[in-house]
Amino acid sequence: MSIETSLEKCKHLEERVSSVNESKIRLGEKYKAAKEKLNDVVKKSQDLGYDPKNLKEIKEKKQAELDANLNSLEKDVAEQEAILASIEV
Repeated sequence: MSIETSLEKCKHLEERVSSVNESKIRLGEKYKAAKEKLNDVVKKSQDLGYDPKNLKEIKEKKQAELDANLNSLEKDVAEQEAILASIEV
């Protein structure tokens, strides 16, 4: 390999190293920002009284409560409709 070829190869490799280092810096910044966002979400969840590790269980419990309330409301509405239907006849 000639000196010129070696110098060109060295320059090209320096550019690649520089590009890789810039990418590492950008990825590090993105990681830091994502981690800060995650920490914010965790803190907000905890401030609301939820344990982020139990969100699935909390969701299932809240869904069960909602279903029970909707079923109860449906029953109450049906009873009221029946009462109104008997009065209107």
